Amino acid sequence: MQQRLEELEGMVSHICKAIDVDIESVSMAEFKTSTGEALKRLRPLSSPEASATESVSTRRTESLTTSESGNFFAPPDESDSFEDAPLLALFKDAMFIQRNDSQFDRERLQSHASRRVRSCIEALSSLLPNPEDLTEILTVTQPYWFIWPVSLASLDPKRPVTGVHSAREFILDSLNSGVPARAAKSVLWLALCIQQLSNDFMYRRQLPAPPNVLLDSYMSSADTLLSIGNEAEGTIEDLQCIMLHSKLYINMGKPRKAWLKIRHALNLAILLGIPNMKPGNEHSALWSQLWPVDRQLSLILGFPYGIAESHPALSKKFAGDNSLSRAMHDICIIAGHIVDRNQNAHDVDYSVTLQIEQELYTCRASMPQDFWNATPTTDMPLSQLYYRSVFKIYYYQSLKFLHLPYMLKSSTDKKFEHSRQVALESSREMMKSYRNLRGTGDSQIIMCDLLDFQAFSSALVMVIGLVSQSLGCIYQEAEDWGLIQSVIRQLQMVATGMDCSVAGQGAQLLENLSMAYSGTYSGPDGYEAVIPYFGKVRVGKLKRNESEAPLSVGSNETQLLATDTMDFNTISLVPFSQDSLFQSPFTDAELGVDWTSVFDVDNNYNYDWSQVFDYRGP
Repeated sequence: MQQRLEELEGMVSHICKAIDVDIESVSMAEFKTSTGEALKRLRPLSSPEASATESVSTRRTESLTTSESGNFFAPPDESDSFEDAPLLALFKDAMFIQRNDSQFDRERLQSHASRRVRSCIEALSSLLPNPEDLTEILTVTQPYWFIWPVSLASLDPKRPVTGVHSAREFILDSLNSGVPARAAKSVLWLALCIQQLSNDFMYRRQLPAPPNVLLDSYMSSADTLLSIGNEAEGTIEDLQCIMLHSKLYINMGKPRKAWLKIRHALNLAILLGIPNMKPGNEHSALWSQLWPVDRQLSLILGFPYGIAESHPALSKKFAGDNSLSRAMHDICIIAGHIVDRNQNAHDVDYSVTLQIEQELYTCRASMPQDFWNATPTTDMPLSQLYYRSVFKIYYYQSLKFLHLPYMLKSSTDKKFEHSRQVALESSREMMKSYRNLRGTGDSQIIMCDLLDFQAFSSALVMVIGLVSQSLGCIYQEAEDWGLIQSVIRQLQMVATGMDCSVAGQGAQLLENLSMAYSGTYSGPDGYEAVIPYFGKVRVGKLKRNESEAPLSVGSNETQLLATDTMDFNTISLVPFSQDSLFQSPFTDAELGVDWTSVFDVDNNYNYDWSQVFDYRGP
């Protein structure tokens, strides 16, 4: 439309120049006269009918210029004299304007949107599992429904989802409703179910397409439906769809995409007035899920969070009615404080870190000691086990992120030894919480790539702590390596059971580091991995002559021809998300990218913390 208008303006300008008319200086009456004359000249003169029409046009022009009122109008009997004038025809064609057809255009657009919705839903329906498989999918995944965003009671506005039968009816009825947001919500919820299926299920059942193809189709179709039916400010169902979409990305190990979805959801929730709803409102629970996830993802990615602490909806009175909810509220508020520090890392004094640490310890004290020491039982409901474990992981993750930058600096500045000890202890406890979560029944195969990556990161920090400690200061070495081995086994179990590349790569890298530490490395020569949001790790054998001096204190006097080495390169304070190192390699696959296939970026980026460790011998 803009292009056509510009072409029209250019043509009018050329016409005015051709008849020596200055649009800016000429009067309206003179312009009307000149326009009439220009129209006369544009009419073809090849037939008597054209000459007659020209005569009528001349009389009409004279009538227009001699009108006492000076208004531009045509006599009733000649109202269509210029209907076929070339200039007007061009204008109509450019603007798609026809007489009395605005209602028709609206109906045509609505009809087109309805056809697009029907076409999209028909395509989705063709990708639904058959009735028997759909029932089996819902039966297998039912234990996990309670840990997903959007409560079962609010999934279906007509009737709550309470079991397999009602869930099946919710999916089918929503697709048949023809309402874009409702259909999108049902297919995104079904996508979470399919995402949670184990490899064993895939062997027993035949889906309409491979799981990754189904997920991509469901998610892209949901986006299409929401774009077709999008209203000026969105609806509650739109908000629920965005939250489900974000959870899918978190499970897929795509925290950047999840962060974008959550930020969109925050803005939509504000437009819908959800933060202003009283506690207990059926929709107020959505807000209590949104801003904490935004804080946690912002902490992991190094991005600013979306809602300031001063916002009334972040008040403690909205924290919930039990001690775990209130403590989780405090954890997420403190996560924002760590984000604030990281955004200005080089200008913040170390005392700020110690102050935030005290806030975390106060939060810990709000929960009874039995809570921290408790181990899960076999009869504990999955939802209770999940939320308890996630709270502990959030707490220890916050402590680790708080002190990790100074832990790396402690190798050269001993005043940061406290940060080293706290970072190692929080990593240790985080691995224990992950082990408790993964070691019980249905929780063994909870799909969440981001959770697996955080457990792997904690194990990696522990490895760095073990290989970098000074001789004679070994602290819980055997116990820590046993804990690392348990995390390796659980990551391998997830990778096998769920076909998860993040867990598989994490387990492989930790296994290579473990072998190199014990001097039994047998993996690829020069194994190298660029790890998202950490840096580079190399594992291999360093060849040297027997006459060379030992490379590390404590090595045997008899030198080996090949020594197992571990090379770590990272940064300490600047969030990785703000650096070019992680802008291109991890744009789409993010955590799921092949870590060993990323190009060497040593020439493009300077790490500020690098250490090489070799096998010290028994």
